Amino acid sequence: MTVPDLPGMSVPGDEPTRLAVLGSPIGHSQSPLLHAAAYRELGLSTWQYERVEVTEATLADFIQSRDASWRGLSLTMPLKRAIVPLVDAVDDVVVLTGAANTVRLWPDRTRSAYNTDVAGIVAALTEAGVARIKRGLIIGAGATAASALVALARMGARHVTVLVRRPGAEGGLIELGRRVGVDVSGRPISALGERSGFAESAVPGGLEGAALGGFVEGAVPGDSCASGGEVWMPPPPPEVVISTVPGDAQLGVIPHPHLVTAATLLDVTYAPWPTPLAAQWQAGGGEIVPGRAMLLHQAVAQVRIFLHGDAGVSLPGEARVLAAMRHAVT
Repeated sequence: MTVPDLPGMSVPGDEPTRLAVLGSPIGHSQSPLLHAAAYRELGLSTWQYERVEVTEATLADFIQSRDASWRGLSLTMPLKRAIVPLVDAVDDVVVLTGAANTVRLWPDRTRSAYNTDVAGIVAALTEAGVARIKRGLIIGAGATAASALVALARMGARHVTVLVRRPGAEGGLIELGRRVGVDVSGRPISALGERSGFAESAVPGGLEGAALGGFVEGAVPGDSCASGGEVWMPPPPPEVVISTVPGDAQLGVIPHPHLVTAATLLDVTYAPWPTPLAAQWQAGGGEIVPGRAMLLHQAVAQVRIFLHGDAGVSLPGEARVLAAMRHAVT
């Protein structure tokens, strides 16, 4: 199912054009600051964007009760998957991930859902200087983890490890990985603290393939061992770690120093900040991309959808709009 080709613009009048971010809890959301800054810069003085507390149980009633003054909705947890059955059309990224964070309400009363989280992750990492990667690591296996996996695939990743609390929770991501050409493996959350905890790979050729001194190049003493004519060692660490767990989550493990210094952490949470994981990463001297960067870039795509009906169409004066939005949450 694809998004219908319907008009994306309407001429602002005296009546308010209403938009909102939905979720539970929602009081912490900075989306109203971002969107208000964008609409001011665009001269859309009648556009009003608010927070609304909506749960999975109340989502359908809320969606069905919107009148013609409503133009668009942003969705955060726990609504990103619950919204999909309630719309008339979805974009290709929603088809892949099963999760949507944006709904466009059209004048003919139809509803289209989009996923701008993937674009937000890619833009946030690219802005931080991470352009292409081979390996990634995702913490968590929920709706945002699916978006993270697709984003990593778009950046070139072919191997992604998913760390989960509940064995088997990564199953959906393994299947998604097959669809986007990524080899996905699941490990317990405790692997975050292990030097060789993300997977093991054999280097063919046994000791002949090892560097001087009996270790494969890049190996840390104690991490390699000869067995069956092969030298076993951890693969290269991931270049990017994306945490999709709630910001106040206590993972119960300290990330391994080698991982911290080797990988850039994108923590999708922005409040509270820093998260416990981000604080550990910072203390270890690692590179961090804060969740606010992802929030900013996915919101730009949302504004494009609300204005034009198309996330691929740039905003008028988009550089100025982006600067205003960034300033609003700095």
